[in-house]
Amino acid sequence: MTKAGRCCGAGRPSLADNLSTKFDAVRVGPRRVFWRTDQPATLHWVEALDNGDPTNDVPHRDILVELEPPFTGQPRELWRSRDRFRRVRWGREDVALVWERWYDTRQQRIWRIYPNQPETPPQLLVERSTEDQYSDPGMPRQIPGPHGEGTYCGLLQMEMAYTSAVGGLSIRGLSVS
Repeated sequence: MTKAGRCCGAGRPSLADNLSTKFDAVRVGPRRVFWRTDQPATLHWVEALDNGDPTNDVPHRDILVELEPPFTGQPRELWRSRDRFRRVRWGREDVALVWERWYDTRQQRIWRIYPNQPETPPQLLVERSTEDQYSDPGMPRQIPGPHGEGTYCGLLQMEMAYTSAVGGLSIRGLSVS
């Protein structure tokens, strides 16, 4: 983590000595702190809204936020998950894909969010059981971005590649624009 990450408090993980033993328990405070791959210098991270305890009954489990340079302001909310946040893939300034999942129900959702307009409601792209391997859309194809890291292919159609049970490769298009 760079000096920028330390100055905003996102680089200091909390002690995880009192986590629930239940699946989907997470530490309190910022976690999964990374640089946005589609921006030159913007941090993003996730924080638990349920105090990291999956037994708490809450409408949203996690919040995805970002902080732009000079890293002295308040983080901006991008998205709230119903279940536990899993990952984000940055595309363009108006497209990012986020995954959420809940262990007990084996449900996974993939959402399209609008980072430049977080007030725009997210669009549900995929809702599936993680036990159904045939419904797995795979991961978006990524290309090198302008800031060195991969960003998913920022075209009108996002191609999702997935491997079938017999090892073949198929391509399926999902509209994200």
